[in-house]
Amino acid sequence: MKPGCRERVLAGFWSGGFEGADHVNRAGVPLDMVRASGHLDQLEDDHARAAGAGFSSVRESIGWRLSEDAHGVIDLDRAQRVAQSAGRHGLQVVWTLMHYGVPDGLSLHDDTLIERFARFAHQVARVVGTLSERAPVFNPINEISFLAWAASQPHLLHPPHNTVDADAGTMRNRGYDVKCRLVRAALLAMRAMKEVEPRCLFMHAEPLVHVVAPRQQPELEELAQTVCGWQWQAWDLLVGKERPDLGGHADSIDVMGLNHYHNSQWELETGQLLDWHARDPRRQRLCDLLQSAWNRYGKPLMLAETSHVGGGRARWLHDMAGEVAEAQRRSVPVEGLCLYPLTDRPDWNEPERWHRSGLWHVTHTEPSLPRTPETHCLTALKKWQQYLPYRPADEHPLVLVLCHRPWGVAGHRTRHLMEHVSHQWRVVWLDEPLPWNGAAHLATHSCGPALELLTPHLERNMCGTYARGGHEMTALVLDHLCAAGLKPHAVWLTEPSSLPLALAMKPACLVYEPSTNADAHDHWHAQALEAADVLVAADEEGARACKAVGSTVHRIGSGVNLGHFREGACHPRSWAFMEACALQGKLPRPLIGFAGTIDGRLDLALIILVAQARPGWHFMMVGPVLQLDLADLPRLANITWLGEQPPELLPALMSQWNLAWVPWRTGLATAGSFPDQVLEFLASGLAVVSQWIDELVPLAPAGVRLARNPTMLLQCCELALAQSEVHRSAEQRLAQQFLRARSWEACAKRATALMQAHTDR
Repeated sequence: MKPGCRERVLAGFWSGGFEGADHVNRAGVPLDMVRASGHLDQLEDDHARAAGAGFSSVRESIGWRLSEDAHGVIDLDRAQRVAQSAGRHGLQVVWTLMHYGVPDGLSLHDDTLIERFARFAHQVARVVGTLSERAPVFNPINEISFLAWAASQPHLLHPPHNTVDADAGTMRNRGYDVKCRLVRAALLAMRAMKEVEPRCLFMHAEPLVHVVAPRQQPELEELAQTVCGWQWQAWDLLVGKERPDLGGHADSIDVMGLNHYHNSQWELETGQLLDWHARDPRRQRLCDLLQSAWNRYGKPLMLAETSHVGGGRARWLHDMAGEVAEAQRRSVPVEGLCLYPLTDRPDWNEPERWHRSGLWHVTHTEPSLPRTPETHCLTALKKWQQYLPYRPADEHPLVLVLCHRPWGVAGHRTRHLMEHVSHQWRVVWLDEPLPWNGAAHLATHSCGPALELLTPHLERNMCGTYARGGHEMTALVLDHLCAAGLKPHAVWLTEPSSLPLALAMKPACLVYEPSTNADAHDHWHAQALEAADVLVAADEEGARACKAVGSTVHRIGSGVNLGHFREGACHPRSWAFMEACALQGKLPRPLIGFAGTIDGRLDLALIILVAQARPGWHFMMVGPVLQLDLADLPRLANITWLGEQPPELLPALMSQWNLAWVPWRTGLATAGSFPDQVLEFLASGLAVVSQWIDELVPLAPAGVRLARNPTMLLQCCELALAQSEVHRSAEQRLAQQFLRARSWEACAKRATALMQAHTDR
């Protein structure tokens, strides 16, 4: 090793963790999350899955309370089993010694635990530390700050570890006392471990948070900053910045473990979370928080815990990985990212309730059953493993997207297309503005390794169309791209009022794809047609909107992610399938479904007529409601309006339907349009019944039945429900052949080829 260089603490960048909390919960129930999650019974399989998914290390908890009894007898057999299993699969273990719990007879409010913990740590280093060929890595006490805070509260821990004093000042003092006590225990433990195993390295994991004053109470901002600053106390005590009399020193930290979740940012006093899904503008970027930790301590960092739940898991992974990539681009030494937990786990206080936050789903009634992979999370992970640790990207061309629909409306055509374009080009999507009382700025979110979402925060009167906020928006976007050293090679425009912004980018290629509701008399639409280098249309209606200028119109139809929707893609033990069962499993059959935008194209009168004619059928309507009043939606006993659902959930919902339908209005509103969702229905193995739409006629042999009136539509539904397995299988084979040529990947290749042809000129 070169002089001045140090050994990396972690064997590789990507790490996974297994939940290991072992305290006695507020109801007096002793926890053993390693056992409750089924991990202890499936060590070999869990470690094999982790290694197979590209993880080089795992976080495991030894559990002081579980390993030492009230008489001081220490049993580390379980830890040795974990170490041996991980070793067989080539995984480094980052060990937590104390995961909140202490042996019976000890209290977090008593100094007696300090010497006892050092004695335990000495034994761990002697027995477990010597099992690793690499320098062993230990997290002595997990989240000192959180545990000290919990010990200052009356109802989070069981006596004698809680605080029953009602006075807030007294509770804060008790929490600080516990924090100092735990730091003393950690420092003494590290010294004891070094004595027996000098190679020991130490990671100290603490929550990384952000706290703000409530909007209605700006006078609390100074206090909010003070509370936010408390997150540094444990590390300050460990390195001797605060209370040097405790023995803290700079060498006590080899790597800082930073734990950050979607609920790690909140309002002071109200406890209201700064909503990540709604992109609360008061949220602070993770890359800025990581930068603060690096500036404060100059120690290498590890994002030691992060995850989300349910359908938000893959999107959260994209966002966090993008933030880590940005921190590394700024030369902040983030040496690892740990997805925690890798498997689902039960709640600490309500064990019957499970947190669906893992990369592998656990059947909570039988945790010993094999885990079910969460394919969306694993797919997102695989993408980022090609990019992190961060390497300066090759000079991929950049396309700026100015779309008439916001990114958050899942399932719309432009979003699907650009998600796949990002496999070849870098995509920056400018979202619709959000109202904000402060200075105008752009918030950045990663939606993939080469897919960035920009959300403008403007004064309320500047929000709305791009034209109304055009000047300020243009300056914001130009400044952002300039600061990142970026210049759009192309602009993809579907919102014509954004044309001034598009032209200000001076792209080599301006692509205009009119939306389905483009107004032929709108002056922005006319100007966009004239200014465009490339005109694109998804269907005949879009092509008609472009032909007025006499230019060549390139047809890039809609596509489908066949693997996402293929029949059988939803494992009956997966989170998505179980969630779908909870939403619609008890509804009567046959179940006839629609998934797509609930807007003016739907024939509400037809929906009422069909539902009334067949009261024994149930109609499931899934999707966001746009351009319609919720009060106008038919409210019949056999119609369920489920609202917008995560894309990850749609295949599972569709897998339980007996039939799909498209109850669009016929006439000018839908003439020449192609319902994108029909491809998804077919990919899910469903037969489809639709109002007559000319664009769907070629799909009739693949199982799409078209009706010209309500009576005929009912007959088509009955025929589809009654058809034989042989006939249905033949239709499905034809559908699969058709769909293989209609992938979003193929659509994206055509789009990038058009843009590349102009940028190469």
